Amino acid sequence: MNNDIDNWSEEEIMKERKEEIVTQVPKEVRQAVRKSHRGLGHPSRTTFIKMLRLAGATKAALQYARAWV
Repeated sequence: MNNDIDNWSEEEIMKERKEEIVTQVPKEVRQAVRKSHRGLGHPSRTTFIKMLRLAGATKAALQYARAWV
């Protein structure tokens, strides 16, 4: 990826932000989010985030669920 941020496309910027979020979330939280996603039957991103929010998930878990691909 080009290091000159002025020339980055919107897609490259979003990818960089997502990678940054993913690396900031603790490993235990990432594992728990992925395990929950599988255990709930692989819900869509929107549904999964709603479920996490209603269950009282942490801010880190919600951020990871939004950014995780």
